Order: sequence, then structure tokens, then C-alpha cells
Amino acid sequence: MKKDNKRIPFKVLWKNPFYNAVIKMGLWIVFFILIYLGVFISNSMGNNYNNNSSNEKKDIIVSYQQMKKDLVSNNLNIKYKVGDYYISGEINDGVLIATLEDESDSLIKFKYDGENIYQIKKEEESLKNDLFTDINIKYFLPSKIIEILDDPKNISIKGSDGLSYSYNIDNVAYTAYLNNKNIEKIIILDNEITYELDYEVGNENK
Repeated sequence: MKKDNKRIPFKVLWKNPFYNAVIKMGLWIVFFILIYLGVFISNSMGNNYNNNSSNEKKDIIVSYQQMKKDLVSNNLNIKYKVGDYYISGEINDGVLIATLEDESDSLIKFKYDGENIYQIKKEEESLKNDLFTDINIKYFLPSKIIEILDDPKNISIKGSDGLSYSYNIDNVAYTAYLNNKNIEKIIILDNEITYELDYEVGNENK
């Protein structure tokens, strides 16, 4: 015998008190699930927006500060043009070891530790503080420049493109040029001598 597969009409189920209660309960459960999903999705989207906005604001506020910290803390490959001098070398752990070339094409290897200049010959170091007599050697190390720029009384002017910051401090002009990640150049005009200081991040300190 074939079973009767006819479905009970909804109207009949709705009139039955038991099925009526079950249907209403099911509809309420579906309703609350939909509300919960809507609230959850809305909160998730809002949190993502807030996080992205916060990150964007944070980048705008701290990126230049972080670049200055990185310039001081990282090891660097450097190329300087200072007056008639050409200097290329490395800054590792705050010590500059470089080769000096002047207009006569003579080459001198030297070290500057922030206090003294040493000439290096055949890997031997000898004190040579009179190697530079007409320029300000403190600009050789970024840490000494950033110390000046970070003085609270020294106010910077941000370039219209956001990729440069300029200062005028005690009649000395400083301009820091940035890329998306680092300070790549600082130009200083001091006592009619121009210091063009190019930096490239080398091996980072651990």
C-alpha cells in the first residue's frame, strides 16, 4: 500500500495551538539570529574602519619621528659632499669610518667616533683632529643633527608634499628629505658652507 504523502496545510497547522506555538518560536529564533548577525557585521566593519583610521592618523603623526629614530639607530651607508670634500663610507654603532676625497683627488681614510678624528693607515689609527679645520664635523653623525632638530624649541616647517621638513636654528638652515620609509638626505647651510648628507640604511642594529 502506498503511504499518504500529502502535506498538512499550513492553515491547519496554524490553527493547532501546539504547532502554532512551535512556528512562532521558530520565527522568533530566526528573527533574533538575523539581528545578532546584523549587529556583529556592523561592529566588525566599524572596528575595521576605526582601526584603519587610527593607523592612518598614527602614521601621519609619528612617521617622521620614527624616521629620525631609525636614522640614529640604524647602521648607514653614507655619501657626503661638504664644501670641497667628498666623503663616502659607513656609520656602524654610531662610529663613522669613511674615505675622504678632496679636489686634488687625494684619498684619506678616517674614523670619527663623535669626539675625535683618527686617520687610518695600514689599519693603524692615529689621532688627527686637525684633518678638518674649516667645517663642522658634528654634522658627520646623524645623532648630533637629530639632537638639534629634536630640541622642543626648534620648530619645523613641513613641505607641501609632506616629504621634507625645514628648520632655521641659530642662523643655520636644515632640511630633511624623506622617502616613504626613511630620511634619505639632510642638507645643512652653515656659515656659507653646504653639507649634502645622503643616507642609505645598511645592516640594522639588533
